Amino acid sequence: MVDHVVFLMLAAHDTTTSTLAVLLWQLALHPVEQDRVAEEVRALDGAPVTPADHGRLVHTSRAMSEALRLSPPVPFSPRRALADVEIDGVAVPAGTGVSVSSLALHRHPDWWTRPAAFDPDRFAPGREEHKQHSHLFVPFGGGAHLCIGNHVAEVMVKAIVARLLATRRVSADPAAGVVISPIPIPKPKGPMLLTVR
Repeated sequence: MVDHVVFLMLAAHDTTTSTLAVLLWQLALHPVEQDRVAEEVRALDGAPVTPADHGRLVHTSRAMSEALRLSPPVPFSPRRALADVEIDGVAVPAGTGVSVSSLALHRHPDWWTRPAAFDPDRFAPGREEHKQHSHLFVPFGGGAHLCIGNHVAEVMVKAIVARLLATRRVSADPAAGVVISPIPIPKPKGPMLLTVR
């Protein structure tokens, strides 16, 4: 049990900070979305975010999901084929190592409207693009390989964003040309400068 808790805390560290950086960057570049998140957060009247508040942070959850869609914390998941299968005319024998790319799934134009755009409303009722297939949105893996830290990461990111945007705004220069390298976990290739006011 102790090993699982230690692993949970270590695994959640890098992926959580990566998700937080991408989310704040996107909110800085999309002030209307930032305003929507800030409005929800301010409705908490300055109280620290508790697990009970997470249901009230609806747009914050959507914005976080959108950041995870664009820059999944684990962009590739190595797996092994359990049975012989054919994929797009290619035979994959049982036991073959394969890689599932959440990065490719999350940006596939057959499934996502304007896949490169930051659009939290794609997760809103009426659209819910992520529900077109059970394995279309998998930023934390899935099934037996679902990241055990996904809920910890969600709580941490929401708590930090709520604390920051309750009284501050973030901004960034859209012309800065920040490029996020997806491997091994998303991080900027150069400086990612945010201004906090």
